[in-house]
Amino acid sequence: MQRLATLWIPAVALLAAWLLSLTPATARFELWLNDVIQHQVAREVRFNDAVVIDIDDASIETLRPHFGSWPYNRDAHALVLDWLTEQGATSVVFDLLFADPRQGDDTLASSLRRHGNVTLIASAQSQERSNGNNRRTNQLAPFAWPVPAELPVRTWSTAIFPTQSLTGELSRELSRDTTARTHLAVAAASEDIDGVLRRLPLIHRIAGIALPSPALAALLKPGQVPGLTIDANTHHVSFARHQWPIDAQGTVQLAFPRNRDAVLTVPFRQVAEAALGVVRLDDAAAFFKGKTVFIGSTAQLSDRVNTPLGTLTGTTVLALAYQSLLHDRLMMHAPPWMNAFLALLAAVAVGAMATTNMMSRIGRIALLLGCALLGLVIAHIVLTDAGYVVHSGCALGTLLIGGLMVGIRNVQSLRQSHDQLERIANIDALTGLLLRRAFLERFQAEIGRAQRGNSSLSIAILDLDHFKRVNDTYGHPVGDQVLRVFAQTLREQLRGTDVAGRWGGEEFVVLLPDTPVDLAVSVLDRVRLAIAEKRFPAPADNLRVTMSAGVVLFDGIVTDETVTDPEALVGMADTALYTAKESGRNQICVKSPSRGSAW
Repeated sequence: MQRLATLWIPAVALLAAWLLSLTPATARFELWLNDVIQHQVAREVRFNDAVVIDIDDASIETLRPHFGSWPYNRDAHALVLDWLTEQGATSVVFDLLFADPRQGDDTLASSLRRHGNVTLIASAQSQERSNGNNRRTNQLAPFAWPVPAELPVRTWSTAIFPTQSLTGELSRELSRDTTARTHLAVAAASEDIDGVLRRLPLIHRIAGIALPSPALAALLKPGQVPGLTIDANTHHVSFARHQWPIDAQGTVQLAFPRNRDAVLTVPFRQVAEAALGVVRLDDAAAFFKGKTVFIGSTAQLSDRVNTPLGTLTGTTVLALAYQSLLHDRLMMHAPPWMNAFLALLAAVAVGAMATTNMMSRIGRIALLLGCALLGLVIAHIVLTDAGYVVHSGCALGTLLIGGLMVGIRNVQSLRQSHDQLERIANIDALTGLLLRRAFLERFQAEIGRAQRGNSSLSIAILDLDHFKRVNDTYGHPVGDQVLRVFAQTLREQLRGTDVAGRWGGEEFVVLLPDTPVDLAVSVLDRVRLAIAEKRFPAPADNLRVTMSAGVVLFDGIVTDETVTDPEALVGMADTALYTAKESGRNQICVKSPSRGSAW
């Protein structure tokens, strides 16, 4: 009955985790976790169907004598488009907003008609800024795609369209013939709550006109009539031979590859110089034939998009989205029952922890919790590899909250036990100073710090003179009292940065960081004088204790002959201590790697 009474723990944990899963913080965590797992299961790919032509700063500078300043007149783009047409590029997407009339618009319009499969973009606006833009949508109706009424679309108030000098005649041609067309697409990001782009709307609607995304428009083959169908039961959209899962907003979830360079990027200057005849690219036709070409600009650090792969150019993201649609490399959101099943399994694991008789065995609880977390991660990885976007925040929260609730009564005792064990392992019970092993660990760290800062580190070993005589004369209890008094004297006379430890028996060791040898001797001399003045109660009221010390300096400058081993340095100090003993005791001697001297 007592075990059954603890079943409220998984219930409370599940409820608390479900409430947390509704918060923006959990949503951000789930997005991050999905990115990490998807990146781990993703493969490196090299797409050969598309290429990005980047108008970067270097290209603008190189082409200034030919095209002038950026932005270029439209005949420059016409020249490149004609050259790509000659090389056999299947489709060209201009990720450039040709919003204002410019010189050469008629030349570019002619090039668009000659190629016959080019996509221009419009920039969607969430707030209406120009009534003229909405009036222009009537003139751009021939560019619209027919879509089913039940297909979710992204709706915008208005958009900035390409200039009418480019679209006017093309619109009239589309009214007469819908098979040979220049496409008009809407470039707009669907960023998640954390500002990262993972999803792509297939269709945008502006003032009643449905327009595709650039990635979708680029899939349309020459002569193919645009059209989408949707299966209301499976929430899959069909286009030609493709079927893509969509969410309630009509967006597809992109499956990013592991590598950032999945799509090849070519500088604009190479293509433009070839089109101008300045250079000759012998393999250009073989390279561009059959490819979809995306032309965009990253000049002056523009066009940057946050993705799970990091910051990419917007044109690269369009090319990756096109490849995702072309190769059906998309993720689908896991159905609600799948996420609920993971949460239920987590609650069962918490129930097992709560009803198992291990309340005083935090290690076993942690083991069971770790196994449950590992199982959840493995399930998440398997589902992600199968193409599902899993919302495991509720399941993960249930495990963590439940594990915390089960183990909360053990935390304090575990901490106390840990502190006690650490003290036993590192602190000498009689003197309260560091034991030899703990002192050597601290010594090694101080050597590293001295090397990095080229600073002095003095090391001393201290020995109580004739201590065996104290034990023999007064007994071991008095000897222990002498050791305790000496340890207290060290604490009183040493500086706050100095480190003292018990080396063994009546031998003690001291580290003096950032201390040259003369200052170290001065500090240790205070200890020597102080212990000599100590008096002890009967029967040792006539006892007078003195100490001898050996000091060695580590100056932080390491050469091939420098000693850096802590045990060896203590051994050198011990040599100096032996000299002090031989010289009459109650004194401090210094030893260096090259010479020794007595103080």
